[in-house]
Amino acid sequence: PVATVANPRLTPDRIARRAVSDVLRAVGAICDDRDTSPKAVHNLRRSCRTAGAVLELVADCVDSRAAARLQKRLRKIRKCAGVVRDLDVHAELANQILAGTPEAEDMLEEIENRRPAAAEQLIELLEEIKPSRLKRLRSRLKPADDRDDRHARSRIDRRTARWIEKARAVLFRPLPGEHQLHALRIDLKRLRIALRTLESLGVRATRRRQAIIAETARHLGRFHDLCTLR
Repeated sequence: PVATVANPRLTPDRIARRAVSDVLRAVGAICDDRDTSPKAVHNLRRSCRTAGAVLELVADCVDSRAAARLQKRLRKIRKCAGVVRDLDVHAELANQILAGTPEAEDMLEEIENRRPAAAEQLIELLEEIKPSRLKRLRSRLKPADDRDDRHARSRIDRRTARWIEKARAVLFRPLPGEHQLHALRIDLKRLRIALRTLESLGVRATRRRQAIIAETARHLGRFHDLCTLR
């Protein structure tokens, strides 16, 4: 249970448009300057995941057709950016853990050979999707009739309850597998986004919870990245 204020700071449709605006900035940073640096790709992937989660959380409160079309494009971008991001993470881990070994040199050489093609595919996808289309879809995220912030909070309650139950199912296993740990990592990120969305709607006492979840997801992510590297 969390305390709420009488007047939320943002409406669900504004929260959704703001999340999509973050995606547009990340897309523009890559397309305008053809910048596929690790930081630019990470920002793109993160903003797509956040926008996708926000659109799911406020789906009943905005134009459903525009939200569905945005979700389809966000999934494509996130998947393509994920290929490049994974290569960057593995290169970072190889430098940290296997520094100076023949294994690290071989792995880094393989990553360096594979990354340019993956980065080019990402740019081609973004140019195909076109930022202008994303902007038009963002503009169509109008408030749905008879759906206010209270309805959004109710939907978020249902979604977070489902994610928490999924997380518990993993945590109660004696030795979760890599797939289960990855699923837990994603659900923790969704929970953090849900708390941030509630905060934007005027719900108080979410900051500490966000910090705890973020730290847990960070440690879990590092462990899962090592499993993938192996």
